Order: sequence, then C-alpha cells, then structure tokens
Amino acid sequence: MVSSRRALRILTWASVLLLKIEVVAKAVGLGVLPRVDIVTQVESALSSSLYNWCSEEKQPINLVSTGFCQTSSVKVWRATGQEEPRCYNGLFFPRSFSFMNRFGIIRAFDSTRNHPSWLGGLYVVLVSLACMVIAFCAYLRFTFPQASIDEVLFALNAPTGSLAFAHIEPVLTFGLTPLALLIILSLLAFRFLAGFRLLFYTIIICLSAFFFARYEAQSLNLPEYLESLKPQNKTIFIQTHYRAPTPKNVRFPGKKRNLVHIYLESVETTFADKTSGGAFNRNLIPELTELAKHGEDFRGSAEAPTGALALSGATWTMGAIFATETGLPLKISIGGNEMSTQNGFFPGVTALGDILKENGYKTAVIRGSDVTFAGARLYYRDHGWSDVRDYNYAANNHLLPKGYHVFWGFEDRRLFAIARKKLTDLAQGKDPFALTLVTVDTHFPKGYVCESCPTDEADSYSKAFRCSSRQVADFVRWIEKQPFGVNTTVIIHGDHPTMATDFTQTVPASYSRRVFTTIINSPVHPSRNVERRYSTLDLFPTILAALGASIDGNRLGLGVNLYSEQETLVEQLGEPALNHELSQGSIFMENLAQIDSNAGKTDLARFCIRNFDCFLESVKKVKGKDTLIVFAIQDEGTAALTESNLRHLNELGVTVDLRGKFRNAFIGAFTDKRLFEQVNPGSIQTSLTVGKTRLEIRSAGYGAGETSVLIDECERAKNRRGFNIVVYDLKLGRILASEAFDTYESGKRWR
Repeated sequence: MVSSRRALRILTWASVLLLKIEVVAKAVGLGVLPRVDIVTQVESALSSSLYNWCSEEKQPINLVSTGFCQTSSVKVWRATGQEEPRCYNGLFFPRSFSFMNRFGIIRAFDSTRNHPSWLGGLYVVLVSLACMVIAFCAYLRFTFPQASIDEVLFALNAPTGSLAFAHIEPVLTFGLTPLALLIILSLLAFRFLAGFRLLFYTIIICLSAFFFARYEAQSLNLPEYLESLKPQNKTIFIQTHYRAPTPKNVRFPGKKRNLVHIYLESVETTFADKTSGGAFNRNLIPELTELAKHGEDFRGSAEAPTGALALSGATWTMGAIFATETGLPLKISIGGNEMSTQNGFFPGVTALGDILKENGYKTAVIRGSDVTFAGARLYYRDHGWSDVRDYNYAANNHLLPKGYHVFWGFEDRRLFAIARKKLTDLAQGKDPFALTLVTVDTHFPKGYVCESCPTDEADSYSKAFRCSSRQVADFVRWIEKQPFGVNTTVIIHGDHPTMATDFTQTVPASYSRRVFTTIINSPVHPSRNVERRYSTLDLFPTILAALGASIDGNRLGLGVNLYSEQETLVEQLGEPALNHELSQGSIFMENLAQIDSNAGKTDLARFCIRNFDCFLESVKKVKGKDTLIVFAIQDEGTAALTESNLRHLNELGVTVDLRGKFRNAFIGAFTDKRLFEQVNPGSIQTSLTVGKTRLEIRSAGYGAGETSVLIDECERAKNRRGFNIVVYDLKLGRILASEAFDTYESGKRWR
C-alpha cells in the first residue's frame, strides 16, 4: 500500500531527478551535458538548508528520499552528532521551504488527508510519465520544427563536442519548462482535489500526453519510418540508381582549377522579394540575388532564379554536406550507437574531398563552430579534407581574442577574415586548392547579428540574412581581384531551408522552397537554355564539372551533371515520388555506412562505471603496452579527489601530486610507461605519436576553454567538468572507453 505521505516522497525524489539535466538529456537520447552545472547549485542550496535544520534539531533525515545522499550525507551526519547515519521514515522539508506551506502544498500530503493509498500511487506513476512525454514532445517540436525522423535520430546520437550546450539549451527551455509547470499543477491538484476528481485530472493529463505524442509521431512520419525498417519494405531504389565515382569515369584536365565552396546556413531563394523570384515583400538577400544573375543557377531563360531542393536525408547541415559531396542522402541506422564510437564515417563511399585529394588538390575546411558537432570531424578526416580549422583551432592558435566565444563559436565576419588569409597562403603553392567554408550566423532560430550588420530590419533573423548576403558578396569580389581569382571557381549555396517556422509562416504552401544556388567563374556552360529542376544531390557531379572535369555518363551518386542534357531524378520522378523513395530503408546504405554495432559497447562492458574508484580499478586490468590511457581535466577536477582516487591514479602511472591543485589543468598519457604528464594553472596542450597513432591533447582549467583528446584527428573526450578519461586499444585501433567523472563535486560519472 502507498500512503499519501509516501506518494509525496516518491514524487519529490522523481522531481529532483527530473530537474537534473543529465537525467533529462539521457531520457531524450542526447547523452551530453552543458558545462554549467545548474544541478550542483540547486543541490548546494538545499544541502545548506538540510545542514541548518539538522544542526538545530539534532535529528537525522532520510537523505535518500530527498535525492541528496551522495553529496550531503557526511555533512548532515556531522551536524546531527550521530555516530552513524540513521533514516527518518517520514519526508522532511527544511524550514527554508516554509513559503510552500503558505499555499498548503506541503500540508496537502499530510497523512490526515484522506486520499486512498492506491490513488496516490497511481497518480504518482501516471502523472510522472505523462509529464515526461509532454516535455519530450515540446522539446522535439521546438528543436526540430520541420525535421524528419532521420534528422532527429542522427542528431540525438551524433557527437556535439564543445557545442553541447547549443544542443542542450532547447532541453532546458522547451523540455524542463513545461515539465516544471506540470509538476507544480500536479502538486496543486493533489492538494485541492480528492477521490475521483483527482482520478479525472490524472486521466486528462495522460490523454494530453497521448495526443501530444501521437501528433509528434505523425509530424515526424514515425509510423512510415517504422514500417520502412521492416526487411520486406526496404527499397533498392538507391542501389539501382547509384553511380560510384572512380578514376576511370571522373577525369580532370591538365591544368586544374581552384575551388572555393561556401555553404550558407539556412539561405533560401525564398528570402528574395517577389519580383526577384522570392516570397518576401522585401529582398533580404539582394547581393546574393545579384550574384546569381551573373553566375550560373540553371534558371535557363526564366527571369526568376531557381535553386536546389533539399530532399529526405539532406534537410540539416550534416545531411546537406553529405548529399552535396556524395550524391547520397544521409541515411544511417546506428542502433543506439553514438557516432563518436565509430572509427569511420561511411568508409564505403567516395566523396568530393576524396576525388580532389586523389587529383593533387590541397584541401581545407574552415567553420566557425566545433567540427566535432554532428560527426563532421570524422567525415572530414575520412574523406579527403586534410586541413580542418574550426572554433577550437582558432582559439588554440591565437586567431581569436582569449576566451572569445559568440553564438556557436565565432561569427561569419571572422570566418571570412580567416578565409582570406588561408586562401592567400594556399595560392603561394604550386598545387591546386579547394577551400570549403560553412557559415553559421543565419542559424535557426534567430541568427546572430554582429556589429557590422544593418539596423534597418525589424527582427534579428532578417538582419542576419542581410548581413550574410553582403559579407558573401564582398568575399567573392575580393577573390575576383586576387591573382588566383581568374583560375578559381566559386560555388555558393544554402545547406537546407530554414527551420524557423515562424519566419516563413507567410510563405504560400504552393511556393517551392529551395536553397539558394549559384556557380561563379565556371569554364563550362549548360548545354540547354532551360530551367532545371534539381536537388542538392545533383551538385556533386555538377561541382566537378564546374572545375572542368569530364564525367562519363554525366552521373555520380544519385546526381546528374546539370551542365549536361541528362534529366535529374527530380525531373524524371517529381519531388514527392523521389522523396518517398529516399525516405525508405535501404540495405545498400547500411552496407556503405559500415556501422559497427558493437563499438563502444563490448569493451565498455568490461568497465565498472558507477563511480571513479570503480572505473579506475577496472582500467588497471587492461593497462599494458598496447593500451593508451589519457587523463585530461576540464574546468576543475581535484576538489573531490579522495585518497583512494589518488592511490588508483598513482597505480596507473600518475606521479604528480594533485592535492592542492584547485582549478589547475592536468594531462596524463600512459601505456605501460609514462608518455606525458603535466599539471599547471590555465591550460596545457601537447602532441604525441605512439606508434602510428597521433595524439593531440588539451586540458583546460577553470575559465581556460575546452578540453580535447584527438586520436588520429577524431575527438574522443567527453569534455565534461572533472576527469575526462579515454582508454584506447593501440593494436586494434578502437576506443575501449571514454568517460568523465565530476571530481570537483561528487566523483560521479557524467551520464
């Protein structure tokens, strides 16, 4: 039997857990945390209240029931003067919560309240589950307003790097907010309602959760997706139409042209005015519209510009990059595995970067964000892009002011400034070059308005698009004036349509929303003067053709060379039919992905990951010459270190004394011998080579930036406060474990 008082205890415990960001993040499949530990602040305040009450009353408390056993047990034990902790069977709220009693919330659960015990238990279980469902639906609705199920699943399982909070912020805003409101309403309902009226309220909450979940499932086409996963429903469409690039069917001229490829975040032709082929009353991209007139956008004899459709599997940034550079939709069945556990990103695919590198190009990528996000670093490493510069690179190489971070990293005006310097350096060499830029200032939901943006627009998102349009045009004009400009082809296009549904709510449903596309300074011209209907899949062979390469059959991936007369799949089948085919499951794509379903699971099972001591004890069992063990502190990782922790660390090779090193950075790299070890205030950075394995390790103390463990250019650190530990099998070339423990506060593993 569950009493009302016990029901409150259960509900309080559940509420505390739900307020913990890590629990909510795990519930939605993110497995990541923001750097700012809000939970720690909450627990600290409540712990102080517990301490004060225990000091006055000399009474022990059941800390387990309040959720503060781990962090407060010793403190409270000392306050009570007891020789050992004892449990108090009732639920306790400290006196600092007296304001809650003014509303009768606490007294509502007094045993004198005549709620049937079965009703209390039913209420707690059903309402808690319903609240979680509603909060999760709210998170999906506001984070992925126009997403497909492919995008959602990929985003929830892809690594985030230092952009964890950018991905977590919607959880706080659109997940915890409705959850907190529902919990408060539920408490009030339990206080003022009784009997079947309370049961009626419970049914209403559960039905609301059901309809919310049903609506969200339909919006994501979840039933169709689940149906497509059945073996009998998987399509062979992609396999039938796919044309793999080879050195025999893609041939470059003797004198190769340079490439500058610019991905514009969320930029559509929609944002031009109606007289220019857009859907707005005011042209938000006037400079881009002018560039399209003088470039090639495959409009033919039509007055209005055309653009590329973003089809299924290419409606978010990583999907768009993959589609543009491989001619394939990003369809990946990872089965609950994070992309960070994989050792390759579609190793069975030949991409644009692979072809350019094989033909002697120097390749480089510059992004204002962290390329670890969404698996981009892994993709670039595996597919020919040798020089990748992101926010972390810029911060670590003094390209930014110390501690500088805005929006997702640094703004586009700095991106183009860095790009100018990089192009100048690349042009000094004899080899042709290819530089890819990825902008971010126009990212959903409101964009970023830098100091150089115009102020004559009503909202920040419009200002961001106006600013981006001008900056891109200025950059193109600068390229044209450079000595290398005459031999350089510039490709500019949006990655995908914007996800800001409120921004495009006035766009008619009949309007075909396409991403902005233009090619500048190409040596070839379309064979037909007609308007083409195409998608971002077709840009793969078209980019190569714009560099002067000849393509046998004018087809690569699922794309068609738009300079040729051959029809695209959009022109053959139409957008709805093609989207349907691409949304189906594909065994062919699964084979190309080569996902290791055991990555990060089989080996992790050998480790005890409940707490720091237990984990270190397990790591000692695999220590040896073929096992690389890396320690890197983020923010602060010494305050909660115990003598037992220090002993285990010493047995793993750590020789420095970490006691008294508050907020210091620390790096330790070991096999059967010590490779590197250092503790210092601020930050520490080192590069190592162990056999054929390359390491770049950075530890950042309090306020000194981000921690990173790059193994063969792939990020492996969790980058959480405290000790970040990476265990790597040098012989097999795979991760055995990557964990983080909050050794500033509790020594618990980050979920």
